[in-house]
Amino acid sequence: RGIGYFPYVQAFNTGWNQGTNTGVLLGGVTDPNLTWETSQITNIGLDFAFLNNRIEGSVEWFDKESVDLLYDQPLPMSTGNDAITTNVGSIANQGWEFMIRTRNIVSR
Repeated sequence: RGIGYFPYVQAFNTGWNQGTNTGVLLGGVTDPNLTWETSQITNIGLDFAFLNNRIEGSVEWFDKESVDLLYDQPLPMSTGNDAITTNVGSIANQGWEFMIRTRNIVSR
């Protein structure tokens, strides 16, 4: 569905008339505090080699945290809108990565 180009603009729809009275409806609910999603990433690594580069490897630790994730939060249909785009989520990933490589036979 996407958030569109202007998810922060409050819009109204017309044309929902009742008799001679002009009707106006809320076109969509907006969150005035809507912000960009942000991420913080830390990555620390070490590369190594032994025995004239016959054994090589690396060890790496990473930590990534994303906050203010955008989400279409459901609303009761009695409001006339089914959702509001807002910042409600966060996610964190962290872990280790290991790599080792060997050259067992070295010949001419």
